[in-house]
Amino acid sequence: MPSLTTELEDAFRELPYNGMGDLDCAGAVVNPVSHSAPVDIPVELLAYIFTLTLPAKIGTYSAVPVLSKRTPHKPWILGGSWALGQVCGLWRAVALSSPTLWTSFTLSTRLWERELPLLNMQLERSRTAPLDVCLTFVKSTTELPFKTFLSNLISHCGRLRKVHIEGDPSPTTVTLWSLGQMPILTDVVWNKVRPSEIRHLLNRAANISRLTILVAGSRTVLPPLMAKVQSYKARYTTWSILSKEVSAAVSLAERDILGWGRMDGSLTLPHLRRLAVHGRLLGHFVAPALQEICVTGLIDFVPPFLQRSGCVLTRLMLFNFAGTGPELISLLRSSPSVATLEIDFLSGLFPAFTALISALTIVAGTDVDNLCPCLVSLSLGDRVDRMDYPAFVAIVDMLRSRWRTPGRESPSLKRARIYLGDIRMKTSGRWRQWMQILVNEGMDVAVVESTRRDYPSMNSWRDNWTVI
Repeated sequence: MPSLTTELEDAFRELPYNGMGDLDCAGAVVNPVSHSAPVDIPVELLAYIFTLTLPAKIGTYSAVPVLSKRTPHKPWILGGSWALGQVCGLWRAVALSSPTLWTSFTLSTRLWERELPLLNMQLERSRTAPLDVCLTFVKSTTELPFKTFLSNLISHCGRLRKVHIEGDPSPTTVTLWSLGQMPILTDVVWNKVRPSEIRHLLNRAANISRLTILVAGSRTVLPPLMAKVQSYKARYTTWSILSKEVSAAVSLAERDILGWGRMDGSLTLPHLRRLAVHGRLLGHFVAPALQEICVTGLIDFVPPFLQRSGCVLTRLMLFNFAGTGPELISLLRSSPSVATLEIDFLSGLFPAFTALISALTIVAGTDVDNLCPCLVSLSLGDRVDRMDYPAFVAIVDMLRSRWRTPGRESPSLKRARIYLGDIRMKTSGRWRQWMQILVNEGMDVAVVESTRRDYPSMNSWRDNWTVI
């Protein structure tokens, strides 16, 4: 397949994340019906573009994406990879000859009988390509269609690459995982399921590198498997389980710790590059190779942790930030290498918000050391709509001062997102006009409602940041 230009990759990289599965969202390159399509586009390139236009996840309960339901005057109109074959003969030929377009399955126990033929056809079209499967177990009047296809799917368990399980499967369903080996399975998410049942899956998969267990309780992740895990997200209730698993994970590079209860002792994570954790747990860790950190709540333990670890941060995310302006500025002063800064402010902390904006503003002609001199990307969240117009003007001035940094030939701050609540967004027209000035100058900046689908909501920043 020919290599893609940077411009083409940038144009389509965010499509799966944004949920743009409809053809109209893909623009002139992939929709010849409403645009003038490029001539002689390579088939391999067209197939690659098709994969980028598919939604990252179809939905919780729908196994086959539907653009339009059946009516007395028209049939069902399917979305995703099914829609590609309805455009023209070339597109259909490319879609049918591209197994990677058919490898993602989202199933639930509410599977419709009418979806079975389509799913079996999709499984056949995927040929021998690796499969990504999301299973959701909910109460249903009948699980026969689901069990029928699941048995067929598990017969291809040697092709499973990613598995995401939600809900509480029956013991019979869980034991199906013990029917075959899964040599290429690398990603596992286990949520809302009895943690002890995961052994049926883990015992058959020896090469898992990204593992998420979002249910607390007793579980057994064997040391040989933990030794291969590079990205791990788990919920804990005891220090003994945490220390045992972390000690066995000698290759761990990315870690998301969800926990509560009493924590005793200290752990060193020599290879860890990414860490997401509640601030109060930082007193128990040392991570000399850490580059990116996401801290929830208080930041009191962050400076001692950084000093103890001796690491160099390039990305700092503060979710549900609870602290004062001086504490925040002091933390940033001690982390001059931060290039990406993302802060979600709790209600009642507007003084800290304004103090940060003032400290980040570069005043021309002064000899004061700039705060965050390496800052390239900035995201700030005000979900409670405390920001008034003067504060917003101050933000624009700050962005402009860092966009055209005195003494630098190239721009410093290149990307900025200001997340607001739905009330403030109703009067954001004038603010957007101010931002448009920076956009016209070439800066990637936007005012965004924190609940819109096409940008990460503040509540999901941590989930979007983590690998799984």
